Amino acid sequence: MHILITPNLPSSVRALATSMVPEGCTLEILAASHPEYPAALARAQCLMGLPRARFDAAFFARAPQLRLVQLLRAGHELVDLDAAKAAGVAVATVGDATSSIVAEHCLMLMLALVRKLRWQHDAVINDRWLVAKPWQLPSGEVDSVPEMVFDGLEGRTLGILGLGAIGSRVARLARAFGMNVQGLARDPGESVRGEVPLCGLAELLASSDVISLHLRLSAETRQILDERTFAHIRPGAFLINTARGELVDETALLAALERGQLAGAALDTLAKEPPAMDHPLLRRDDVLLTPHTAWLTRASWQRTFDVGFANVQRFRSHEPLRSLVG
Repeated sequence: MHILITPNLPSSVRALATSMVPEGCTLEILAASHPEYPAALARAQCLMGLPRARFDAAFFARAPQLRLVQLLRAGHELVDLDAAKAAGVAVATVGDATSSIVAEHCLMLMLALVRKLRWQHDAVINDRWLVAKPWQLPSGEVDSVPEMVFDGLEGRTLGILGLGAIGSRVARLARAFGMNVQGLARDPGESVRGEVPLCGLAELLASSDVISLHLRLSAETRQILDERTFAHIRPGAFLINTARGELVDETALLAALERGQLAGAALDTLAKEPPAMDHPLLRRDDVLLTPHTAWLTRASWQRTFDVGFANVQRFRSHEPLRSLVG
């Protein structure tokens, strides 16, 4: 089976992928912008990787031998599943292979945001220590503490939108920090999931100090946080998004920050990636950004290739695929 991996990968990750190719398979690793990519796509039987554009009917027409799309991520919103089915192509993800890694990133963002880590770092490198130097003090004052007061997590309420593998892991980690946790009820008749009490969206937003997004992107969830729903958010709350940028109306988010309803936002993903350098969220002191790397560690590459190449083997053996979609 001939496998095409896209986009291009760092040398260490290329070496890892090459070392894991199943016996009897061949491998190419190319960016979609590479001149040889169209020919490589035409001969690929398995496409493995992280799509940067939609896989639609026109895409599958350029890949006549393709039989398996193995995504190295949990989401599959960039794949037109109807077009894949019509082309006879199976589509699989890596499921929850990196859920613990994303959950760790979420907690990191949460702590960095509420404790204003960025401000604290800038204070040190700009010679603004907690206690001022004697020559910086007003006459007669013996020490000085900055007006910046930080928040903590203990005793705060975390509202989780999406209690799948990642959201459930975040709930467990948050409890270890002494947080109260509640989740979004997607079914009106559901009041608890596991140990997490559930409530409606308006109630969750109004009663949560920190809101964390872990929903899959769909027509139902796209811009689930918009001007109308932001109005329900408790003043002074924090927003964390390690899921999909399109879950948030960024114009409404900016307005909520500007009027002080949100105390801050930490985002690993934006609606358009990479963002334009004049994007208004990029220059705000109350916004913390990471470049869609919540899932990205050395261990995550190993785990995703473990799942991906195992699915290649299952496909070749006509066995059920792990995390098959569509």
